[in-house]
Amino acid sequence: MSPDRFEQIKKYLHFNENLTQKPRGDPGHDKIHKVRPLIEMIRDNFMKIPPEEHRAVDEQIVPTKQRISLKQYNPKKPHKWGYKFISRAGESGFVYDFEMYTGKGSVHVSDLGVGADFDLRLARGIPKHKNYKLFFDNWFSSLDLAQTLSDQGILTLATVRANRLKGCALESDSKLKARGRGSYDWRVETQSNAIVVKWYDNKPVHLISTYAALDPEDTCRRWDGKRKEYADVKRPYCVKECNRFMGGVDLADMLLELYRIDFKSQSKWYMRIFFFLFDLSVVNGWLLYRRCLAAGQKPMNLLQFKTDVARALLSGSSLATPKRGRPFSDADANSQKKRNYTCRPPDSTRLDGQGHFPDWIESKQRCRVCVQAHSKVKCVKCEVSLCFTPNRNCFLTYHIM
Repeated sequence: MSPDRFEQIKKYLHFNENLTQKPRGDPGHDKIHKVRPLIEMIRDNFMKIPPEEHRAVDEQIVPTKQRISLKQYNPKKPHKWGYKFISRAGESGFVYDFEMYTGKGSVHVSDLGVGADFDLRLARGIPKHKNYKLFFDNWFSSLDLAQTLSDQGILTLATVRANRLKGCALESDSKLKARGRGSYDWRVETQSNAIVVKWYDNKPVHLISTYAALDPEDTCRRWDGKRKEYADVKRPYCVKECNRFMGGVDLADMLLELYRIDFKSQSKWYMRIFFFLFDLSVVNGWLLYRRCLAAGQKPMNLLQFKTDVARALLSGSSLATPKRGRPFSDADANSQKKRNYTCRPPDSTRLDGQGHFPDWIESKQRCRVCVQAHSKVKCVKCEVSLCFTPNRNCFLTYHIM
């Protein structure tokens, strides 16, 4: 594809009808009207996947510095400026549901707050009263939210801010610090049967849970700056569970960052969202592929999977209509240097063991395996040249390794 062709496709790429968008000030105005059908389509497909027991809700930032009101600032994220998504992901990093944050004025706020509203909406896709567990951080959590989710049959574990505990009488920071690192205090809220734990590590951490308590305790290794060595610190069970399952969305961010489509578009703000959703779909596809592998089968890595997806999409271009224009004459054809380029087939095709037969070609081409030699033998399915001599059998090597 030529650059001009790519720019032309990008110019006319739209996802919704502009004439159906309601004007600003109208109660039904949607700030992301241009990409709303794309977002809903991808969400519907993600939610069809069988769920994992442990889920986490957290923020995702789509990096951008465009001058637009949808852009948010979060100093705690690696990319501080960008579009904010609130996502629900499993412990494997698979994103099951998400919503785009469009600002305080466009979000319905209940008595629980903005963060809790996102949490409740994203929790709608979780099966109720079936022992599924939801984790989130202190921007979402409160005692009222834990009680509401408990009434809906969803178990929770989250960090919580001290000013949202409604006067829960826990020991002060100075007393816990005097007792030493790893000390903790706890209380039980009888109405929702939730436990509140205050654990002192480098600083106090507050947690609230409706399923995990203190036992069984264990120890974790922490660096002691005074002694210049690692030390074992006592840790309640709820802290261990939080550290283990809280990072589902962070894992998804890490996988997205490995091979992100970093394409800048000054004219259309929503192209960044399109590329983010495309990357997210590929990462989810790779995680689903790993989940469906047979026992003992070695999975391909994310880069190889993404490359195979690209090759599979490119292979469909062979059915496209030929280019218009004046055909080459014999003189033009003889004056230009001819080169035959063949793309490497995906490993799923190369190693399937079906329909790979040798065939003779008129001119020698470089062997795809040993590279230094040339051969007149090619695979009719893979369409690559391979050595097939008494001394070298690159044909067999290529299809088994």
